[in-house]
Amino acid sequence: MPASAAPLTIRPMRPDEAPAVLQLLQDAFQDAETRLILHVLTRPPALLLLAVASSALRLLLGSLPAALLLPLALSGALLKAAAWRGPHRRPLPAAGLWVAVAPGEAAVRGCAALEPRASEEEAELSRLAVGRRHRRAGVARRLLAFLEGRARAQGYERLVLRVPAGAPAARALLEGAGYRRRSGPRAWLGCAVLHEFSKEL
Repeated sequence: MPASAAPLTIRPMRPDEAPAVLQLLQDAFQDAETRLILHVLTRPPALLLLAVASSALRLLLGSLPAALLLPLALSGALLKAAAWRGPHRRPLPAAGLWVAVAPGEAAVRGCAALEPRASEEEAELSRLAVGRRHRRAGVARRLLAFLEGRARAQGYERLVLRVPAGAPAARALLEGAGYRRRSGPRAWLGCAVLHEFSKEL
């Protein structure tokens, strides 16, 4: 049976699954962070700033390798510092965190949380993550559909979630499920780093 057709159960996270869920969130965050850093550092505004900084450092230091590596290292460190509070660093919610598991397996394939927002008609889908071995098998799509149903049942009119730039698979999943980008992505050096999507339920 193909992985995408494998039976999957979505249920509330059990306390003994917290370490596995935290590891899954950490892996997903590190993958997204790497893609985001590559995305930002390869955009024209960042490349221009890196070139200017490298030229200035070449004159000051007299060392081409240092002039090339130092701006890259500093930019990477700044981006990592900006993203330091990833979802795996926040405490797991006491309720509202759901896991996707295959019947008869102990491994958590994916997770997601449904959290209220300041607006009573909106809920936020957060901490959506799928284990590396289970990606591209429909796990995220099933979690998304399940939590849309939960949000609808709880009376929410809109579901919102944020996706880092440099994640085309996540954007394609959301757009294919009827989500639309909200205006004004968060930007750094003139480059979008975070997009917010929403869907009317």
